[in-house]
Amino acid sequence: MDSEYNSTMSNQGGKRRHSRQKISNKSKSATSTKKAAKWIEKTIKMRKCAHYIPSEDNEDCQCGYQKEDHTEIDPLNQEETSSKSMAQWNFSQHTRTQPTNAFGNIEFVDVYQRDNIERKFVRVDIQTDMSKMLKLMHMWGMEQPNLLISVTGGAEDFIRNPMLQDSFQRGLMKAVHSLGAWIITGGTHTGVIKYVGEAVRSDRNLKPVIAIGIAPWGVIHNREYLECKKELFESARYHVKGKPNPNEMYLDPSHSHFFLVDDGTQHKFEIEIPFRAGLEKKISKMKTSKGDVPVVMLVVGGGRSTLNMVKSALQRDTHTVIVKGSGGVADILADAFRRNEKDKNDSKNNQIQDSKRNEMHMNLNAYAEKMKGICTEQDMDDTIQQIQDCLAKPSLLHIYEGDLGNQDLDAIMLEILQKTFKPEDMMFYAIKSNNADLVKLLLVKTVDLKTFLTKETLEKLYNDPVRTFKGVSSKEMEKDSVRTFMGLCCKEMEKVPIGIFKDVSSKEMKKEFKLKDVMHLVQHLLGDKYLMHYEGKKNKKVGDEPKKESDFEITSLDLFLWSVLNNKQDVAKLLWYHVEDKMAAALVAHALLSAMSCKIEDRELCAEIEENGSEFMTLAIQVAQECHEEDEKKTQDMLIRRMKQWGNTTCIEIAVNAHDKGFISQQVCLDLFDKIWMGGLRQKNRIKILLACMAFPPLIPLLAHFEEKEDDHQNSSNDESEIHGQEAICCFSSQRCKVNPASKHKSDGKLYIKENANQILTVLEKFQTFYTAPIIIFMHNVISFIAFLLLYSYVLISKLKSQISVEDIILMIWVASFFIGEVIQVTRRRETSIYRKLKLYVTDGWNVLDMLTILLFINGMAVLKINPQPLALESAEVILGIDLALFYLRILHIFHAQRQIGPKLVMIINMVSDLGYLAAIIGVVILAYAVSSYAILYPNTELTIDTLIGILKRPYWNIFGELMLEEIEGADNCSDNIALYGNGTVPRCPTQAGKYAVPVMMGIYMLMTNILLLSLLIATFSYSIEKVKQDTDLHCSLHRYNLICEYCTKPWLAHPFAFLVYLLQIMFFIYEKCYSLCMKSNSKCEKCQKKSEECQCHLLKRCLTRKGKNAFKRKFSESYIVELHEFEELIISKLNQNKEGDHTESKANTSDIRIKQLVSKVNDLQQAVTRNQDMPSPDQKKMTGPEPRSTNLEKRMKKMEKQMKSISTVLQKIDVSLRELKHGAKQTIPGPTGVDVEC
Repeated sequence: MDSEYNSTMSNQGGKRRHSRQKISNKSKSATSTKKAAKWIEKTIKMRKCAHYIPSEDNEDCQCGYQKEDHTEIDPLNQEETSSKSMAQWNFSQHTRTQPTNAFGNIEFVDVYQRDNIERKFVRVDIQTDMSKMLKLMHMWGMEQPNLLISVTGGAEDFIRNPMLQDSFQRGLMKAVHSLGAWIITGGTHTGVIKYVGEAVRSDRNLKPVIAIGIAPWGVIHNREYLECKKELFESARYHVKGKPNPNEMYLDPSHSHFFLVDDGTQHKFEIEIPFRAGLEKKISKMKTSKGDVPVVMLVVGGGRSTLNMVKSALQRDTHTVIVKGSGGVADILADAFRRNEKDKNDSKNNQIQDSKRNEMHMNLNAYAEKMKGICTEQDMDDTIQQIQDCLAKPSLLHIYEGDLGNQDLDAIMLEILQKTFKPEDMMFYAIKSNNADLVKLLLVKTVDLKTFLTKETLEKLYNDPVRTFKGVSSKEMEKDSVRTFMGLCCKEMEKVPIGIFKDVSSKEMKKEFKLKDVMHLVQHLLGDKYLMHYEGKKNKKVGDEPKKESDFEITSLDLFLWSVLNNKQDVAKLLWYHVEDKMAAALVAHALLSAMSCKIEDRELCAEIEENGSEFMTLAIQVAQECHEEDEKKTQDMLIRRMKQWGNTTCIEIAVNAHDKGFISQQVCLDLFDKIWMGGLRQKNRIKILLACMAFPPLIPLLAHFEEKEDDHQNSSNDESEIHGQEAICCFSSQRCKVNPASKHKSDGKLYIKENANQILTVLEKFQTFYTAPIIIFMHNVISFIAFLLLYSYVLISKLKSQISVEDIILMIWVASFFIGEVIQVTRRRETSIYRKLKLYVTDGWNVLDMLTILLFINGMAVLKINPQPLALESAEVILGIDLALFYLRILHIFHAQRQIGPKLVMIINMVSDLGYLAAIIGVVILAYAVSSYAILYPNTELTIDTLIGILKRPYWNIFGELMLEEIEGADNCSDNIALYGNGTVPRCPTQAGKYAVPVMMGIYMLMTNILLLSLLIATFSYSIEKVKQDTDLHCSLHRYNLICEYCTKPWLAHPFAFLVYLLQIMFFIYEKCYSLCMKSNSKCEKCQKKSEECQCHLLKRCLTRKGKNAFKRKFSESYIVELHEFEELIISKLNQNKEGDHTESKANTSDIRIKQLVSKVNDLQQAVTRNQDMPSPDQKKMTGPEPRSTNLEKRMKKMEKQMKSISTVLQKIDVSLRELKHGAKQTIPGPTGVDVEC
């Protein structure tokens, strides 16, 4: 469902990660290359022919080299060899070894390379010890594989079916990436090897593929470019251009490593087969923590030698995968295997009956002509026997049929791998190594995530170092994890002794830790409200036994959290599809990664984590948009639903706490804000109607428009809807309810709320809804605040006296009401520690402004009333004047969330920030001019406070256009007598030099400040303004949410009458504490007798104090939650289908164009064949024996014409099928199968 979408997201998000790994590996690669080169030069050998033995056909040596190439011939051995006229050349007798002269890095010229991977190669002796090869691979930095795929087959182009070619290449790359496999091929740019190279080159996964090419040294074209030059560590520039020489081939540029096997011969094929078999066997014996490395042979096409290799592999109990439809031996084996499986009940002991043998003989005859004589009539019996031997082990044979089959290639490889490793061990490895492909494959095929994921497994993931199957820790994965960040976190978490969060090499690392330690980390990053389900001591009722960690159900969400904390982005995105509440999970992941990036010093890692977080933010936004288009009501419920797994937080709360402005500015969130802002009032109510209703309340039932009562069947009827200990009166239209005394349940003594069946509001309910709407509370508070400012201004201007007046008392009550409101705002936060409550409180600048105004008011009034002295009165006037100015600035908070004015405030804040940097530059220029000009005008001046003020006064006013030329030119009554200007009688005269020099300096100064720097400041302001204009909704949405939340929780009475409400709340709080203490000491009977009194108390409390439910946080019934989960899953499926549909349509369009081009080419070929048939050849008329050759040519032409018509027919069917696929039709078009031969 989500394969293409996941792959695209993984590739986009992995670019930065892989680029970072490449940069970090450059220095290591250079060091390892030099070390390996020195080791190769001393250890690895090559072979040279030491005996010239002429061949029968020509003067060349039987080794394939010419006589001139034998420059190092042993004279004694040569004489002995020459005496033997018909000596048979043998590499073990007629060659000798010497240090290899070709090794290092290879750079392919004239060939596009998708990546900058350093490709290694070495020329090796055919009898080299395989342990040396393993050591060399280790020095090259090749990580041990989990699977070895040995590809063999035809040396000619084998795949005539493009669909099979595409599925083969795609399946091979999926198997390599998902299973951590190596590929071993012949290494040349021919046949099946070329298609494997194309698959590696076109692979979209940025993780490098280890593809090892093993080829004979003597058949490599342009091999002279591979020989080492003067510089030992210089990369060999290998040219791949033009047609190679006969019996020579190019190396494939997509392979990563090459072993060029040398036995001293030239133009000899298949000499590398024993070396390759030995290397594969040695690799398969590499010990891992779970066993040997499995080897799989992948057979594509091929001839007689391929059949021999398959037989040898099966004899070694090597699993073999046959690609059906690739032609040659592969098709013969696949057909024989299918027939044998079909008729296995008629066969005994896997012996082929005579009828089957005759049928196979006919099939082999059909392939004989295409195999170009490799399988002749004389070889038929031997070939049948070889096929019989291959079929003797059917459990080792696997057939891959491309898209027509039931299994993908990676699924077949996984089945083979599971015979060596346990699925649980593979799953553990895949998760730790961030192998999302393997995790996905295991989840689809074998592993049940619920069974696999236990508390012990999760703790093992957190505690154990990163391990692969070979049992060694991976340093690269350790660096990619966030353990370095955890070490920094622990410095701030004195009460959280989490060993894993410290550096791996630290001696203080704990041996074991628990899941609640992870909860402490998440709370440290996001707040105390998150992940409370790991803790059993909090949020439990009286009398309940504490929960143990073993009681918690470990879900995919816990594994998702582990992958996010350990920066396993690919696995995290895959697991995201397996968790509930996907939108919330994506928001939490973004919040965690954003918090982590702020604490990491490594810039590259920080940028990578930020990018990973932005990917999850994109996912959350996409889900929200799709849900909003489908069902706005359910989407809004998803945003405000309380989630136990995240500490009863909501999606909106998570996004706000993480400052996810991009998510909050989405239309679904804005619509939700508007709905909550209006409360139970409809949005069509205009401001003038609301103002009229506020001025004359009897108009409320007549003019105001109210929302109808919602059916609250989806709301939970559990503890939140009980009056006992909970909220009884809802303050918003969506939660209005009435208490029915008849609904008491005598069995448990609890009073339940009964829903009002009527949908029309009563007059009382309309008044209640009107006055509890946040917009009305906001308007009341605005009017109240304006009245406070007017009274404060009046007192400050006309009534500011040391005696306490009525106006002073009113102001004090008003400010006291402000202060209690701020205190309640701090205490209502859900964080557990007072320190964190205060820390989050002061992060809001408006809260700081509120506390500053209150403190200044208290300070000013205290100075005024306690010390009635003139100086104290002046000080109080200054303090209260500044305080009044700050109170006036507090009005701006009202407009901060307004769409038109709010961005302007953001612009001002940004411009003030920009001004700070430029002010430093301007200050330097001012000081430079001020000091130098003053020193020139008035040298030898005594340093006093007045002197310092005089130095800065003139340059400061010059900026605003006040030149003060009289100070430069000197006043008429100025004097140079220190006795006169020293006591301030007359001004001092400037120096003559200053009268000429300072005006010039002032001109330069004015040019710098008024023109250059101020122009730069204006340009900077313009940029800030344009930037804010583009993100208007982003800046307003978060402030609008905070404003709505503030007035949702404010009392319905405005200040200063809210002072009474706060007093009542304090009284009820004290009463509840005393009541709870009394209930503990009283008996159960007495407790039951006081139930009704308590319920009445809570009803009175809610009516008077309006501490109702939070409109941004609701709890729904379990059935409705399941409905929301199903709705979200449906949207995710739709979203992925749209992604896959776009990708499929793009591929279909591309394929349509290619098919049209192929059809055109086929038509051209058909016309050319027809013309050649109609036109007799001139040479044919002159031939002495034309008949046999003409007949042979005609047969070949007719056969070619039939093949062209067949290809044209199939291409037309594919074209029709793709056109139907675009319109939703699904049709399977069988492709032709052909046979190619092996060189």
